[in-house]
Amino acid sequence: MPSDRPARLRVLRAYQALYPDPLTVAPGDALRLGVCDQEYPGWVLATASNGKSGWIPEEFVDAVGDFGKARRDFTSRELTVAAGEEVTLVERVSGWGWVRAGQGRAGWVPLHHLEATPG
Repeated sequence: MPSDRPARLRVLRAYQALYPDPLTVAPGDALRLGVCDQEYPGWVLATASNGKSGWIPEEFVDAVGDFGKARRDFTSRELTVAAGEEVTLVERVSGWGWVRAGQGRAGWVPLHHLEATPG
């Protein structure tokens, strides 16, 4: 679910992106659905027709059994961030935040790695 407006946050703990080759889909793209994430409920492992796999929020997929179609543009790109770095939270979904950082970088970071900036 999108946040009302972007919020400035500070990285509390560094995060290293784990998946260098993210899943990227457009509305209507077909997906084969796999397991649900046990650590972050609300995310499902999906594989696109090009064979790329990645985690996608269940709410971004129209699912029927083990198959589905993407509801919107999405990339599973994670963002490597350093402790103390400031980022802008654009969207939060099931324990993760889509953030923008310096030098035009953007991606998903677990929310428990972030904290509100003072002020």
